[in-house]
Amino acid sequence: MNHKTSNFKAGDVVKLPSEDKLMTVESVEGDKVFCVWLDPQLNAVYHDFSADVLVFPDPISGGPKDYVMEN
Repeated sequence: MNHKTSNFKAGDVVKLPSEDKLMTVESVEGDKVFCVWLDPQLNAVYHDFSADVLVFPDPISGGPKDYVMEN
């Protein structure tokens, strides 16, 4: 198992370093991290990524409440 994979768990908020789009981890299997996010039309998009390409977003003042999605 990839050492970095153990840092991710279901419910974590992650992103690609080159993008600001936040994604939620659904599950982790081996070195693959399965994520979900909403596209501009508010459709759920599912994709798996290597743990090596994902990072946790920079801390935002106020913490996790800033990540709550609005209806």
